[in-house]
Amino acid sequence: MNNKWKYWLICSLVAVVFVVWRWSQIDHDVRAIDQSLNEIIRQVEKAIGESQLQSLTRGRRVAGYLAEGAVLEYRPGRTLRFDAESFPVAFTAARSQFSRIDTAVSQHSIQVHDNGLQAFSSARIRVQLQTISGQTETHQERFLFEWVKQEGDWRLFSAKGDG
Repeated sequence: MNNKWKYWLICSLVAVVFVVWRWSQIDHDVRAIDQSLNEIIRQVEKAIGESQLQSLTRGRRVAGYLAEGAVLEYRPGRTLRFDAESFPVAFTAARSQFSRIDTAVSQHSIQVHDNGLQAFSSARIRVQLQTISGQTETHQERFLFEWVKQEGDWRLFSAKGDG
């Protein structure tokens, strides 16, 4: 085999390895973002009889998935800017208005930006709430999310209802 063919073979193998590596990274990032959103939504859930300490613990877990300065729209036109100190308390206060919260995520589509440090996703979120007085409400809405990669972890930077 002459040197020209060896050179092309080696270059081709390097190119294939790079493409496979890059594809696996994108797939890894998509899975990580999907798992992060599902974990955030899972922490919003509340069972009847949950203590305030359990709720505060859940708030701290959610805080670990949020980027500093994140902006979360929890109702149309009503936003909350994330602050690591006050978020768990606000999270607990909001959840205390309900005796039970059930959640579900569906149709989660994710696009990782070419730079590998930013991503956008959208998902349909269903929330069933039971008030302290026993009334039940169900809300379903599509949300748009912006994610940033910080220190190797995907963190939620913004969440907004899509109308």
